[in-house]
Formats: sequence, C-alpha cells, structure tokens
Amino acid sequence: MMRQLTDEEVQMEKLGLERNEKEVKSLQENLAYNVDLIAKQNYLREHDDKWRDFLRIQKDNEDKAILEAISKELTIKKEMVKQAKEHIKKGVEVKVPTGTG
Repeated sequence: MMRQLTDEEVQMEKLGLERNEKEVKSLQENLAYNVDLIAKQNYLREHDDKWRDFLRIQKDNEDKAILEAISKELTIKKEMVKQAKEHIKKGVEVKVPTGTG
C-alpha cells in the first residue's frame, strides 16, 4: 500500500531530484571527456611509438655529425696552435724568389 507525499515531502524530493539530475549530467560529461582524452592519449602514444625508431636514428645521425665536425675543428685548431708555437720558437721560413722576371 502506498501513500501520497505531503507537499513538504514533494518539495524535498524535487530538490533532491534536481540535484541528482545535475550530478548525473556532470558525471556523464566527465565520463565522455575522459573517454575522449584517453583515446587522444592512445593516438599520441601510437604516433610516438610508430616514429620512435626513425627519430632515434635521425638524432643519432645528427649527434654523430656534430661530434665529427667538432673533432675536425679541434684537430685544425690544435695544428694551428702547434704551428704558432713552432713559429715563436724557431721563426718562420723565408721564401726567396727563384727567378727574375
């Protein structure tokens, strides 16, 4: 057997119903957002995984080229320092013209 709610009970029930409907809507939006966010994260993860080896090889090649360039420059500068020290210690060779024109 059921009885009808009093006016006060109806008002209280309506307030609770309104509050719960808002929370349900908010939770549904929150769930939809998080589902989309996870899908986006998975897409980005798959993209990164797909290109990881390629990018690593590119980076390794760039690093190798940089180290080679620095090493070559270092070798040249060391030779210049060696020559400058030799010039200071022994002087420089004088070039004498060999013919008259």
